[in-house]
Amino acid sequence: MKKIALLPFIVFIAVSAYGGDTPQRIILTGKIDNYEPNHNLALYIHRLGFSSYEKMLVSPDSAGNFITTFESYIPLDIWLRAENSPVTILLHPGDSLFVRFDGTLIDNRAEFLKTVVFSGDRAETNRYVTKFLRMYSQMFYSEEQLNAYWKKEQTAHRRYDADQYLRYADTILQMRRNFYEQFIIEHTPPNEESKTYLRLYIEGSFIQKLGWHPTYYRIYNNFSCGSEIYKWRLPQKYFDSFFKWLPIDSSMFVGADALSRLVGPGNLYLDYYRHRLLVRDPEFDFMNKDLDSAFVSQQNLKRNPPLNLTDDFYAFIIFGTIEFITDPLLRQFLLTAEFDREFRQSRAVTLYELFRDEIDTYITEPFLREPLHQRYLQTKWRIENPPTTESILKEAANLSVHQILDSIVQQNKSKVVYVNVWATWCGPCIGKMSELETISENLKNEDIAFVYICIESEEQNQKRILDRFNLTGQHYFLSKTQSTELRQLFGITGIPFSLLIDRNGVIIDQDICLLEMENRVRALLK
Repeated sequence: MKKIALLPFIVFIAVSAYGGDTPQRIILTGKIDNYEPNHNLALYIHRLGFSSYEKMLVSPDSAGNFITTFESYIPLDIWLRAENSPVTILLHPGDSLFVRFDGTLIDNRAEFLKTVVFSGDRAETNRYVTKFLRMYSQMFYSEEQLNAYWKKEQTAHRRYDADQYLRYADTILQMRRNFYEQFIIEHTPPNEESKTYLRLYIEGSFIQKLGWHPTYYRIYNNFSCGSEIYKWRLPQKYFDSFFKWLPIDSSMFVGADALSRLVGPGNLYLDYYRHRLLVRDPEFDFMNKDLDSAFVSQQNLKRNPPLNLTDDFYAFIIFGTIEFITDPLLRQFLLTAEFDREFRQSRAVTLYELFRDEIDTYITEPFLREPLHQRYLQTKWRIENPPTTESILKEAANLSVHQILDSIVQQNKSKVVYVNVWATWCGPCIGKMSELETISENLKNEDIAFVYICIESEEQNQKRILDRFNLTGQHYFLSKTQSTELRQLFGITGIPFSLLIDRNGVIIDQDICLLEMENRVRALLK
């Protein structure tokens, strides 16, 4: 008989200032009118403080009826996604909600949302929010508007300094605030929670824009590594704008998706920590000294005993968050998200154990601390009991990069090909894996191939990450020499990096944004 190893399970006893001490069950039932069995239905749950969506597949019966349950400590928003049309749903622990919609309209989100009906707990709130999102998408998210918007975004990231980008982003924010204010005048909110959620929805996109701009600006202008990152510093008012919606309180938890944009945008928090250090010591010669390492050494000496550190960069994030983030909930969200991101890499267990004192001291809320610890236990178990990946691993050891690319095109003749270049040590790369797998699932019946090229990494770490995310598709591992050749061929200065290849084997786009990638692919498939 095959032995089955059980994951260890530990429950912490803690008192929460913001949520319950134990999670409560939430029940979501529903009915899809005109249901077609080939349509995919899934639930996406964004847990506050955690860096990726938790995906649950939902299986309706032959008549389109479905039921699913999950648990939560705190209020949250989820997506019930039918093919490409998500329904945003606000829920509290213990809720039971019924949702009904027409399955024939899932390719037209605005029309689809008109058919959505709620009953049960928080039905009135969800009806109001759905009406707003339907009208908002009609106003701002048509395909033509999105294409024009992303072109403006790329231009702004390339050309605008901090002051210019603030003005640009604020213009967009004000236009969307005006829409929100007019909406609540014409449609009376049923409660404060619905107003809070819509405000967070509007403000969250602004915060996300500010968070990512420094990263993109440096990439476009080749300020991407070492002391070069200091050649372009952000002014204080940029950080003031980013942090203006603090403090976080429990009434905001229901806008988990919007709050997550405050937690995970680019490298802005690294900019903020360095900004604070340079304000503290304006004479620091960062061109000849390492500001991050100097701070880490200083903070580490305060510990008793000091840590045996081998990774100053990671320690800088942890110590910087503790030192410079004063909002207690934001500090806990940031620390939780950082450790959670690391659980996608082989070094995760070591880092978690190394910083265990900081975790126990600063991550105190049960809705963060207990799930984080369970992920640690699960990751440790997976590393000690590695599964066999079902991904298609392609042989590339003795090929040049040109030969690898030719092989990709030949093996996927008459298909659209999306190539993702990534590395096991790259946090943003790992952060996109779940989203890529979701897009792959959405397009699984189409003539498209997803190809992943892993560079500058250890092969065993590549396989662990493929297993962690259960990534389908075609996977290549490049040696150091091949990795350098690929970077030189396409001028790659930052990853993740992508290529979009049409049915004729022609590369038609590079470094395409994931938010527009699915629409671009569907256009090529027509």
